[in-house]
Amino acid sequence: MLRLRKIVFYLFVLLYLILCPLTLLYAFGYLLKPGRMSGLVKTGLISLSSLPSDASVYIGNSRYTERTPTVLNDLLPGEYDIKLVLKNYRPWMQKIPVQAEKASPLKVLLVPKQFQPTRLWPGPLETILPLPGTHFFLLKGGARLGDLWGYNWKTEEGWPLVLPESSLYEAKPVTYFTVEGSPFVLVCVRFQNSEKFLWIDLRERERPFIDVTRLFPEKPTWVDWDPHDKREIFSLQHGTLNRLDLVSLAIFPGLVEKVRGYGISGKTLDLLKEDNTLERHNDDGKYLATLAPPALLNPFVESPLLEGFFGRKEFFRVKIFSEDYGLLWGEKGELISYLPVRPLVSSGVRGLEFDPPNRLLIWKEHALGLLTFSEQPEVFWLWENGKNIQQAFRVYGGSSVLLRDNEEMILLERTPYGDPQVYDLFEVQKGSAVFYSEESGKLYFLRPSDGSLCSAEILPQR
Repeated sequence: MLRLRKIVFYLFVLLYLILCPLTLLYAFGYLLKPGRMSGLVKTGLISLSSLPSDASVYIGNSRYTERTPTVLNDLLPGEYDIKLVLKNYRPWMQKIPVQAEKASPLKVLLVPKQFQPTRLWPGPLETILPLPGTHFFLLKGGARLGDLWGYNWKTEEGWPLVLPESSLYEAKPVTYFTVEGSPFVLVCVRFQNSEKFLWIDLRERERPFIDVTRLFPEKPTWVDWDPHDKREIFSLQHGTLNRLDLVSLAIFPGLVEKVRGYGISGKTLDLLKEDNTLERHNDDGKYLATLAPPALLNPFVESPLLEGFFGRKEFFRVKIFSEDYGLLWGEKGELISYLPVRPLVSSGVRGLEFDPPNRLLIWKEHALGLLTFSEQPEVFWLWENGKNIQQAFRVYGGSSVLLRDNEEMILLERTPYGDPQVYDLFEVQKGSAVFYSEESGKLYFLRPSDGSLCSAEILPQR
């Protein structure tokens, strides 16, 4: 009996000496790897979240015990086939690399197998005129100003901009000026063989517009304003930048002369002059600094892009993203950074959307890319299989991108672990714009069958 007790005691001591170090090593993230290359190996993990949550998780063909959101711990370095499955949603699959002592994070937006649009407004309508960054957009039902309606997507209410008894009911809109984040629209209309300019405030129902034609003795090249300023706008006419007061309807002409392009950020104006100098002024036109003299462009003068930049005189939009970074966006889709000066895209850029904190989503006819702000800014093309990309929107904090490609809506899921996943969603009315709000998580579009306004939930409410 004594001998048996000694044997049991020594067995417990031996197990303790083996298991205790292994337990401690496991706690510190080490596993014992079997096989020919056996030994202690540092592990990694995969952090998984999905929207909607509660999706089943598969590693290869094995189902994981927990559902999303979850963490797959103690994974040996290598690649893992991860699959998420949720009823009524399309399966999601991706090969995910795991490195020792590192976490591989995944933020997945699951796509419904079938969308169920909600009808909001009867048709037929021609198009939507978006006002990004606001609760509003315009609905266009015909060629007259009387066929233009304001719409608040938050309250799901619409209203006519003019009533049939208005003298401007039959006026025909020609040009629209909008600014991201602003509920105002400047509309140029043709009325009785002349042009009028109407300043529309979509927050007002009783008196939605004022006639500001006197502020525009000539048709402007461009009109811009700070979305937080209700009083002043800036107009470029024949190379002269003017400041216009919307309250007193007064013109402050000749703010800055020989201007080829401009952009506004708060009380700051960044100006491209006719001699290709980039200057910063305040909103009173006072010179503050030279951002880039023409000499900074000289090293790139051999570039076909900048040869055209020097040789032409058309308008360039100036997009200000911070005190230290901005872009010149030409009429032919050229894209040039300043601070530092660097040619980025030679032509064809159709749209831009800021992707915080330091990137920009850009798109051309056939391609969608990311521009990274840095000392050496560059463009990385995410997807180059578009047919005719018209619009793009950041979804789920930028982890996905929603595209209007001709009349097809496409969801492009960005991933750091390989090519983006592409989902065909549904069709919208041909030739009509769409509107997406990250706040509501919904896409607003015109249904092809009857031109009615509908919404579809792209981002499920969390």
